[in-house]
Amino acid sequence: MRPGRTNQDAADAVVNAAGRYGLSGRFLSLFIDHGVGIGANEPPSIGETLPGAPVYEFRPGMVFRPAPIGAPREPTRGETTMAFYPELKGKNAIVTGGTTGIGEAIALDLAATGVNVMVVGSKNKERAERVVAALRDEGVTATYALLDVTRSDDVAHMVEQTHEALGPIHILVNCAGGFPARRKVIETSEEEWDAIIDLNLKSAFLCSKAVLPEMIERGWGQIVNIGSETGRTAAADRAAHYSAAKAGLMGFTRHLAREVANNGVTVNCANPATTWSERVRHINTPETTRMLEAKVPMGRLAEPEEQSAIVVFLCSNGASYITGTAIDVAGGKVMF
Repeated sequence: MRPGRTNQDAADAVVNAAGRYGLSGRFLSLFIDHGVGIGANEPPSIGETLPGAPVYEFRPGMVFRPAPIGAPREPTRGETTMAFYPELKGKNAIVTGGTTGIGEAIALDLAATGVNVMVVGSKNKERAERVVAALRDEGVTATYALLDVTRSDDVAHMVEQTHEALGPIHILVNCAGGFPARRKVIETSEEEWDAIIDLNLKSAFLCSKAVLPEMIERGWGQIVNIGSETGRTAAADRAAHYSAAKAGLMGFTRHLAREVANNGVTVNCANPATTWSERVRHINTPETTRMLEAKVPMGRLAEPEEQSAIVVFLCSNGASYITGTAIDVAGGKVMF
């Protein structure tokens, strides 16, 4: 970087040069990722991009750090570099649980790659409107619906709303879920058990069932279920209902993937570990946060954007031969 130039100055120069030299708008190739400096009068050199390299998005505020081509690059917490999949532009997606945390990050990253999004929440209208406004800032069509995803009538109405607002449904991300408190089995009421199973498992069944007919008829569709490390291990102490639901979600993923594999529809599951979302920040103290981080081989909690990246990939052509799998995005925890 030239003396006196800020990170944003350098980034703006790269984006401007990309427009002049025929690169694809904001979405630049690997030379950005390796920090090759391109000034106002400096065209990119042939060979500075690698054939077949992934395309990355630069967003304002991203850390821009010059480094030699081929040098190792360590992302900083909060950095928002992401792969871009042009084949997804113009597709339509439903993201349940999309008003906060991992679901919100998934909705934002889908929008950043050109996908129109129906954001599904439960009650918080102000939050839903804020997320939709951010999605529209990405230049896509976005809307929201507030409903109970454990009720088939509500889900059917939401699908109708999606058709009216966006058109045909190509992608479904089942991210609605969670649990209210850590309790031992002997402290858990039957009502709470049923509610958590319904929220984390039945909702995925209802939403998948509602969108599958058109996906099968079209011969193309992507369903991504958001599971949890607790579906594989007893990672969430005193949350047996949540663990059981997420284990069931992996089983549902495998069965449904087998059922529709010949219809051009893929079904996969992404299993996050504890992620530094607003909810996790709210319920944990600095002490409990350090305890959680100590359990992760990578030594830190995931960022929501690190969870959303795998979901966008699973919706892309790059994942066209992947179905029925569960991918752990857990910082190495599930190795144990």
